[in-house]
Amino acid sequence: MNSKRTFSLGLISIVTAIILFGFVFLTSAQQGATVTPGTPETWSGPSPGSTTAEGGNITEVNMSGVSQTIHWQGFWGQVSGSIALKDASNNTMYNWTVTTVSGNVYTSNQSTGISWSTLEAGEAGDCNNIVGTGADSCTNTFTAGTRSFIVAGNTISSVPRVQTFNYTGSGTFDEGILEKSGGGPPWVYVAEIYNNANTFKNGIADFQMIVPVNGTNTVTYYFWLELGV
Repeated sequence: MNSKRTFSLGLISIVTAIILFGFVFLTSAQQGATVTPGTPETWSGPSPGSTTAEGGNITEVNMSGVSQTIHWQGFWGQVSGSIALKDASNNTMYNWTVTTVSGNVYTSNQSTGISWSTLEAGEAGDCNNIVGTGADSCTNTFTAGTRSFIVAGNTISSVPRVQTFNYTGSGTFDEGILEKSGGGPPWVYVAEIYNNANTFKNGIADFQMIVPVNGTNTVTYYFWLELGV
């Protein structure tokens, strides 16, 4: 059955996603750090409408509604950290505090095999094999044109873009889809960091992004952060 679906962004858990985070505080490389994920939440939907029924009568009933997507998980939150000069044993010679954050958040369902320096623009329909071809397909999600992202010091042009909403319903937070050189997985989703931007919840956050999920199956997503790009 076809139905309209809306994306409820944030720490939504239509599925219970197992989330492993790896954050980098360098300007051109991806490495690990610690984050604290919040509690997943989801929308339970509106109460049903009603009308009276009486024998011998025929009544026209027109309806409208919103169905919660089961194909997308949303993430949002604050970003903090520093840029550091470290040796192989994690000893710090010097670091620089980042007071106004900028850069990118990255996520992928693969933790290894990502060649950051050779990533290229993905295709809008690359994750249709995960979410299907319905109203909430990847093709119908990355529809906000294209833009460039700087990844590991390289400018990647013509990246398909989705803009998740702020509280007024305006597309504010940019996200793109990347893939390995020559095409195909691992696919990487990249979200620009915005310093204290208005969120879908009418609060403040530095990023929002959505990732594809196959229905009720759980998915492990790995996260990286690149500050200062």
